Amino acid sequence: MKKLKNRVFLILILSLSFYLFAENEINLPYEYSLDEFQKGIRAYHNCLYEMAIVNFTKSLSFYNDADLSRYYLGDSYRKAGYERNALFEWNSLLSKGYKERELKSKISHLYNKRGMIDEIFVNKGYLLREDIKGYIDEKSAPLFIKPAQIAVDKNNHYYITSFLDGRTIELDSNLNLVKNNISFTHKIEKPYGVAVDNEGYVYVSDFKNDVVVKFNQLGLVEKIIGFKGSGEGGLLGPKYLLFDDENSLYVADSGNKRVNKYKSNGDILFSFGNKKESDGVLASPNGLMFYKNSIYVCDRDNDRVVCYDKSGNYQFSLGEDKLKKPYDIAVDNLGRMLILCEKNIWVYEEDNGLWYVVDALGDRLERGASIKTDVNNNILITDYNSSRLFILSQDRDRYTNFSVNIERVFANNFPEVHLAVSVEKDDFTNPVGINWTNFTLYENGRMIPVVGSSYTQTRDEINDVVIVHDKNENMKKYTSDFKNILDKWFRNKKSGTSVSYISIREDDATIENELNSTRLSVLESLENRDYSKRTDKGYGIKTAIYSAIGRFSKKSIILVTNSKETGRDFEKFKFEDALSLAKNSDIAIYIVSFEENSLSNLYRYMAKETGGEYLRAYHTSDIEKLITKIEERKGKEIILSYRSRAVSRFGEEPIKIYMDVDFNGVNGSAESVYYPPKIR
Repeated sequence: MKKLKNRVFLILILSLSFYLFAENEINLPYEYSLDEFQKGIRAYHNCLYEMAIVNFTKSLSFYNDADLSRYYLGDSYRKAGYERNALFEWNSLLSKGYKERELKSKISHLYNKRGMIDEIFVNKGYLLREDIKGYIDEKSAPLFIKPAQIAVDKNNHYYITSFLDGRTIELDSNLNLVKNNISFTHKIEKPYGVAVDNEGYVYVSDFKNDVVVKFNQLGLVEKIIGFKGSGEGGLLGPKYLLFDDENSLYVADSGNKRVNKYKSNGDILFSFGNKKESDGVLASPNGLMFYKNSIYVCDRDNDRVVCYDKSGNYQFSLGEDKLKKPYDIAVDNLGRMLILCEKNIWVYEEDNGLWYVVDALGDRLERGASIKTDVNNNILITDYNSSRLFILSQDRDRYTNFSVNIERVFANNFPEVHLAVSVEKDDFTNPVGINWTNFTLYENGRMIPVVGSSYTQTRDEINDVVIVHDKNENMKKYTSDFKNILDKWFRNKKSGTSVSYISIREDDATIENELNSTRLSVLESLENRDYSKRTDKGYGIKTAIYSAIGRFSKKSIILVTNSKETGRDFEKFKFEDALSLAKNSDIAIYIVSFEENSLSNLYRYMAKETGGEYLRAYHTSDIEKLITKIEERKGKEIILSYRSRAVSRFGEEPIKIYMDVDFNGVNGSAESVYYPPKIR
């Protein structure tokens, strides 16, 4: 009886197990697909893109409807340089309606198109993006009162003179106050004009004391330029300031009705605009602009803009029948002149002689003072009477967004996570001034506070330089010269810069010396006199990139060549693929060429597109400074850091990341997944 009960119990257990298995039948192809997907994601974030391509392809072979695998297969192709393959995979997903908005953005960015932009011409219009009041009431601390000139430096910081209270403020491009006054050591009573030279010195004109003061980055006075008077170099009521391409300073000398030109050290060169028999005589010089090697001056009381060459010779004037009290002038990224008058902004298109008014401000403008364009093509306008700063953006920004990519996730020290993020505008440039405060981050749907982006600077201070030696037989005669150049590079580099050496012969590339190699070991490798008739530069560049790509560093490649075709130059790895791989990996390629040959222009293009430079080997000063230039270059990616709150059982469950970017009124988004380290 007992045996019978045991048998019945066993039968029941087996029946129940069979029933549960039938109800929850394991889909083995799907499980295998997930395993390969996990391998692919881990390879992707370790920069093993070709391995990731293999893994995602296997994932799809097990389960063809694994859309997320196909999505990352496309992104792996993009990162590996095979952008045509990426477009094929993404277009196939788009045809199914998968991630439609994000894929349209990615695909259009690769095609250099944005939605309907090519069909709807909206470039000519501007939208009001910011209306900032510098002074609200007596109870609030003013940002500025009666703002005059505005200037923009190379970091896209804004400088505004506050005429009434004697300050000159500095804002970053997020409109955060950097300095409430650029100097507390020297009192400027009535600051009007402001300009920044190419070395970062700030110049402010003191309208009351009739001088221009030069400040260093610490706010200390470096130089007093000019003096009260009408003599050569003298000033009476100096207003607007300007620097040309030679770092010469121009000052609108309102009281003397002229423009003074000074050397960068403050010595007077000459004055112009005050020759009474000339058509170029000025009644009231105001805003200044340097454009196409000429100086444009707003002659307010004559209702015109006057153009001079850099020697002060009159060229022509414009706007007499359109303008009413022009105060300042600028040029936008489309080459249109923007002329700020007392009550409105006129646009002049030089190519077709077209004039029209920008209506984005409506009737807000009470007395325009200054107009400038910033690095991100925004239009900055100060209004003297209403103490306001207006910022206009191009109308097309309503139709375009940033292209944002989470390029890599560092989660080795999970829950500490670091993201390498790239942000590009639709012209493939990076927005200047963007920082971690412009990002909003989510993990598995929950908002996560971003700690900061300090690792961006840390990464930029760690340099990996891969030297690729084109060892075609015509390069043999330059071995000794190259050895001398290489020796100087090693002696000039910082301790945080690692160097490796790769030689290319025939269709092969050999890593002769790994990163962190010593000077002597690399110089010894140059003694190898083995050269070949043909060399595959594309494969050499690919090998160089993959030798360094996984490291936490800023990476650069120096291709040393004679720019000569050998018949196998980009055979195994095409030129466009090598270019895409370098650009998508934020790797600058520098070309050092001993000769000018058939590949020179191609190399110039490659260097320019990747942020590098094309140099001739015998331009000694440029070559000696190359390593320093590489070390000073800033990477394009931002490293965002945060502490994860997500849970992944045994490191086997993916964690989803989503981010929003909002900067200067333009938006973008990106998403990714990662697996934390496995728990054994």
